Amino acid sequence: MLQIRLDSFKLAEMVWSIRYHSVPKLTKDTYKMPVLLILILGTVMTIFWDVVKENVEVIGTLGTLATAWAAYEARNSAKAAMKATQLTSASLLEMKKASFKEWYGILLEQHNKLLDDVNKTLLTDTQFDVKLGINTIKGMYYYTTKNPVYIKYISHIILILNYLDKDFYLPSSADSEKRSYIEQLRNSISPKVSLLIAIFGLNIDNNKTYDAKKLYNLLNKYNFFESELFFEDAISKVHFLDSYVSEIFNKEYRRGVEFYVDEMVRGREPPNTNVLNRHQRVTFAVLWTYNNPCQQHLLEIFNKLPLYMRNSIELNMEKAAEEVAKFESSLHRVIGWKLKITGLDERAIKDEKHLKRLIKIYYKHSFDTRQTGILLTNGVDNMLAENIGYSLSKYALSKAYLELKSNPHQSERIDRIVNEVERVIDAYKANLNSLSFN
Repeated sequence: MLQIRLDSFKLAEMVWSIRYHSVPKLTKDTYKMPVLLILILGTVMTIFWDVVKENVEVIGTLGTLATAWAAYEARNSAKAAMKATQLTSASLLEMKKASFKEWYGILLEQHNKLLDDVNKTLLTDTQFDVKLGINTIKGMYYYTTKNPVYIKYISHIILILNYLDKDFYLPSSADSEKRSYIEQLRNSISPKVSLLIAIFGLNIDNNKTYDAKKLYNLLNKYNFFESELFFEDAISKVHFLDSYVSEIFNKEYRRGVEFYVDEMVRGREPPNTNVLNRHQRVTFAVLWTYNNPCQQHLLEIFNKLPLYMRNSIELNMEKAAEEVAKFESSLHRVIGWKLKITGLDERAIKDEKHLKRLIKIYYKHSFDTRQTGILLTNGVDNMLAENIGYSLSKYALSKAYLELKSNPHQSERIDRIVNEVERVIDAYKANLNSLSFN
């Protein structure tokens, strides 16, 4: 009987050991309740050991209940620990946020002072406006990047954006939360200053006075110019940006490509693409390089140009017969007129045959209409060299399109021309892409 009681006490001690090492102390009540329960169970088991042996299943159930209670307390303990950790993390985040906002506020104050200096400088910087009017990106870049006021401001812009990028109080992936801070900075900057920042971020020269590559990457990473139009003409046409982009694109690129196509239709050797695009414009350098409201319009119009030129060739072939007939029917009007060429004898146009022979001579030995002294006159009306050259050139082009229309290899020729257009466009894009750091 003594041995049985000793065994019972050992069992009670084992249960107590499990309770002690498995369950942390949360409160006084949760600590006492399982202890009392175990002591009572141990005492009862000692006194009524015979009964215990006969009711092992019941005792097992009671043991299970004790284990369940221990698990319950462990769960509550884990929850409490987790809650404490969450409270600590939240407090740390608030502290980090407060510290970030305080330092960011200081950076903004410094920015506003530097921005005042930039705005004052721009008011008296007439050369800035002159360079912008000339509209060549290299001229603009080399002028602005040597001004110490502008350089100091740009360096501070890099500092602010880099602080947002590296020291934000949330993980680096939380870019959307950074937008409000970007807006605080961006809203104080005028379109003219935005243009200045954009120019400094271009990949034009290895300037050591500031980090152009870092500036470019940060500006694009946070879409700094996503709502910026930069130029007064664009701002005035904010509701018709597609028309604005089309207008400047046609003037700078499409007309050059059309000339290129016409030369190929004539059968002439087309000029080098570098001749067509000798200077990169400020407008296209900025609108192409950064994400802004005009960028997508510009990309689309570039991509549509090959199809546009194919359709243009088809249209010119359809109109060619009418244009040729119209010109030839007007030749009789200058019969009897006198052709005066500086340094040569004056000639009277005898008949249409004589006129056509003169036209052939012109095509064989074309002249610079701006320098050659040529005059076609009837004594009252005059036709200057420039007008003569334009009319004859237009006539020759119409004849070339008419010949292309009747050419049995028309489709192949047009395909070759359009392929060449695509090559030219790729060259234009490559020049623009070279201004970025991608």
